[in-house]
Amino acid sequence: MATSWSNGLCDCCKDVGTCLMACCCPCIVHTQNQQARGEAGNFCMNCLMCSCCAICYQCCILPSDRAATRAKYNIQKGGCDDCPASCCCGPCALTQEHMEILGRSQGPAGARMM
Repeated sequence: MATSWSNGLCDCCKDVGTCLMACCCPCIVHTQNQQARGEAGNFCMNCLMCSCCAICYQCCILPSDRAATRAKYNIQKGGCDDCPASCCCGPCALTQEHMEILGRSQGPAGARMM
């Protein structure tokens, strides 16, 4: 059965550190999210893509990774789909994804993912 996100898109201030990191250097949070999902996140490649073509990175790469998180945790699509969330509120979308992965992988104890 499909679930919903544990935190809303605008709940990014619940994790101020990750939110600031997603604003300043989204490739770090993106790589952390990939690695936490069990994928081989490549920090250098993510930063290169983010630097060379920020629009493509934010509107194509990030939404596909957000969809991968939804698929892994069986999260249903909501009102703000993956592409609009990533394109219009990239740092918020990355932070929401980060908090979701952290919450589901660590359980209620919630040790911080680095």
